[in-house]
Amino acid sequence: MRAKPYLFVLFYFLLTFTNGKPVKSKGKKAIEKSPAKAPKVKTNTDALKYLDKFGYNACGGHGNGKSVVGGGPLCQSSFQTMIEHFQTVFRLPVTGKLDEATINLMNRPRCSLGDYPMGYTVFRPWPNTTLKWRLDGNTPKFSKDSIRSHVQEAFDDWARYAPLKFREVQGDEKPNFLISFETGEHKDGFPFDGAGGTLAHAFFPTDGKVHFDSTEEWTDKYDGFGYNFRLVASHEIGHALGLAHSTDPKSLMYPFYQLIQPQDLLPKDDRDGIRALYGTSETNKPTTFAATTAATQTTKKTTTKKTTKSKTTKKTTTTKKPTATQSPVLAHDRCARYLDVVFGGGPDKWLYTLDYDLVWRYHPDFGQWDTRGLPITEVFPGAEPHMMAGILSPKTQKIYLFKGYRVWRFSSPSSLDQGFPKRIFGTGTPYNPIAALYEKGHIWLLKGGILYKFDENDLQYEFHRPPKRIDEQFPGVPKNVRAAFTHDGKHYFFTEPDRNVYVFDIRSRRVEPGYPKPMTTGWFACNGERGRGR
Repeated sequence: MRAKPYLFVLFYFLLTFTNGKPVKSKGKKAIEKSPAKAPKVKTNTDALKYLDKFGYNACGGHGNGKSVVGGGPLCQSSFQTMIEHFQTVFRLPVTGKLDEATINLMNRPRCSLGDYPMGYTVFRPWPNTTLKWRLDGNTPKFSKDSIRSHVQEAFDDWARYAPLKFREVQGDEKPNFLISFETGEHKDGFPFDGAGGTLAHAFFPTDGKVHFDSTEEWTDKYDGFGYNFRLVASHEIGHALGLAHSTDPKSLMYPFYQLIQPQDLLPKDDRDGIRALYGTSETNKPTTFAATTAATQTTKKTTTKKTTKSKTTKKTTTTKKPTATQSPVLAHDRCARYLDVVFGGGPDKWLYTLDYDLVWRYHPDFGQWDTRGLPITEVFPGAEPHMMAGILSPKTQKIYLFKGYRVWRFSSPSSLDQGFPKRIFGTGTPYNPIAALYEKGHIWLLKGGILYKFDENDLQYEFHRPPKRIDEQFPGVPKNVRAAFTHDGKHYFFTEPDRNVYVFDIRSRRVEPGYPKPMTTGWFACNGERGRGR
């Protein structure tokens, strides 16, 4: 019995020298355990959970807590329909099956918030425009000062395009936004799933919480390694300011992580979105026709007179009185610019084009444009600058203007219907549609290459599952449409960045011969006579 301790000591030394080092070397740090990886989508069961989580289940989903079974006997949300919906909105081949391309996209790191029905529950902006934030808790990977600097940069990304100001709290000030790093289940209904899965999430106004997964490989570099913290922070702050996900792959609000260089951080879709909620920054308005009015200027003329005796210099400054403001005059080629809204077809025969806060009209009978832009509030009283889409309905002869989640309805250009603008509802409501078309007895709104049917009676979107793609609905028309309108039995599509126009004949269901053509000369209002005004 007494020999047993010696046997243990002998075993310890044999083990130590056999391995060439002590069991625990003094001065060496213990190896840290790697964070658990997020589970991957591999099977149909995995994909169904994913689609349910992010809102593609018409019978329930993450937005309201109902399961697929819980939708009731009238619910017809099949797995194939959900897959087709996901494939359609994210521009994948529509197979209705869990193919390789679909699996790859589902396994890309992304934001925790759903794509539907979150997309239509958002609208309310913050009631005040000076907002404060606070960083709580520990910050992995970076120093706290570095994280604070990146957070302020992310807020400033949005402040450049909207009349908003952001700053960090001081002392005991109450913040509007609480920013923190969390792990796994953290009691907000959106648990993080491990490294490489859902990266972060934020809540819409006026909640203010913004959470980042502390297990992710955060970086401040733009080299493709790890996840750039500022990019993700800017995306989440977009949610915290009231913006939903966008299906535009160029958008910062695209739900999947993608590397965007800081100089390209807010593409047009994001700039239009924040402006629709909060208006436009006075120092960074959307590009429009140059100098539509002659600005009132005050100029100073300074003359210098030297005197040799005193060796002093006397300066005399004279101020020129402001010149009178002139009427708006055309300073740009209308046909060389993308316009926010184009529509026509009414009794007056005018083609109305809206560019930020001005209306430019073309009359086909005379083949002439107006020589001056008219303020939008004079032509359409009650409308706002920077409308996103518009149409005159052949069915009702009503004029509809769209912006954000709102619609303005006019019985005539000068007569806004009572109670408008109104909020538009409907599952999958797109934010800021870029164009409105009239097709098969219905108004269709275009956003992100997807067409959404608009019900004039109920003032809501009739969401199709799967939705309709523009290149499938209109064969020969590409996806990269920037603006579009319907006129006299034809659809006109303007593309970027090639600046072409496609004319699609509604009866024959095909693009007219000879198209595409340059948008500067390829359509009825811009066919070589565009220099004339009236």
